Amino acid sequence: MVLRPEGQLADVDTQPQRMPWLERRQRGRFSGWVGTIGMALVKPRALMKAVPPAASSWQAWWFAAITGAVVMLLSMLPTLLFATVLPIFAMRAGAGGGGPGPAALAGIIAGMGVVGLLVGLILTLAYILVWGLVTHGLLMITGPRVGGLDRTLQALCYSSGANIASAFPCFGPYFGWIWWVVSAVLTVMEAQKIRALRASLTVAAFPVILTILLVAGYFALILASASFASSSAMTGQPATVQALRISQALSGSVTADGSYPDHGLMLVVDANMSPGEFISPMSSTTWSDITLGQSDLGEFRRQGSGRQAQMAGAAADALPPDTVAHRIGDVVFTFHGLDPAGDPSLWVFVMPPDPAPFPGGAQVWIVAEAGGSVYPVQQRGFSLKLAEQNDLRAQAGLPPLPDPSTVGHDAPATAP
Repeated sequence: MVLRPEGQLADVDTQPQRMPWLERRQRGRFSGWVGTIGMALVKPRALMKAVPPAASSWQAWWFAAITGAVVMLLSMLPTLLFATVLPIFAMRAGAGGGGPGPAALAGIIAGMGVVGLLVGLILTLAYILVWGLVTHGLLMITGPRVGGLDRTLQALCYSSGANIASAFPCFGPYFGWIWWVVSAVLTVMEAQKIRALRASLTVAAFPVILTILLVAGYFALILASASFASSSAMTGQPATVQALRISQALSGSVTADGSYPDHGLMLVVDANMSPGEFISPMSSTTWSDITLGQSDLGEFRRQGSGRQAQMAGAAADALPPDTVAHRIGDVVFTFHGLDPAGDPSLWVFVMPPDPAPFPGGAQVWIVAEAGGSVYPVQQRGFSLKLAEQNDLRAQAGLPPLPDPSTVGHDAPATAP
């Protein structure tokens, strides 16, 4: 006896394995989606076998779009919640300023999340399209297949259900894509009726090569950043920019009688310089390392302007009358006795990192001249530059400068 399907039955009704996504009207939308996800995770060949060759490709793309959106949303949700809740709690604790309120802040973050979701979804669908083109191109090159490009794209779209593993926190983004690739190999294998080895090579080629390129690019970026940081350290670029700001503040603090201030702390009081400018980006100096009598620079920065003026005045009064250099953090000021209108080549300060917390020193020291010039000097050649500077100071009738690294917070240099 031969059994024949009734003429009114569609192809999908004769399938031995039912495809949940194509039965959403009977099962329900959510049930159909979840059922397809489950098959993509554990039974990808059976999933693809249940998809009729004549099935609409738009159904597959719709499934991939919804799945991609859910994966993106679940991946972004912890970050969005943290970015929303933490500022709101800070505002309620009194740490907020005059920025947007909690509702406005939540709206801004939600808007950013929507934009990120849309961009991520577009990139995911574009990734599937390119992946499908590469895979099908390799299939055409390597041998026969039973379906066209639409069938290959269907297999990749439905296999994207396995990518739900990428939504798991921490490890999901790193390993979820592997599950998707394995599922895609099996769905393409079933869709095009090819052997496992050929399916593995043609399907895995694009994501594996792309991952290798991304990892290589990541490490190249790290090496480039490290090279830039090393170059910056060798040239003293960050500290040079900082020294320029100090030099400008010093020039703006020249008193009415045409003399430099009595102490470097006066730059904070008179020129609104930040106390943090006294710490070089190339050193390990901390606020508490910079002592100011019985206090330190950390205590100084927490005071109001009136109290800071008192502390700066007390620090100036504590200097010996024959001081030639004093230190604040990583800056050794050498302007004592200099005429701002005099020789522009005379040094007004040097930036050797404080040797107490940073005994190894820096490869580059920064020198600032009275004329406004700021330039780096290699530490190994600094002694020659110091000798040349002391010759200029002798011509100007000024006492010689010692090695700036020997000048401490509690040990200013005095004339011999």
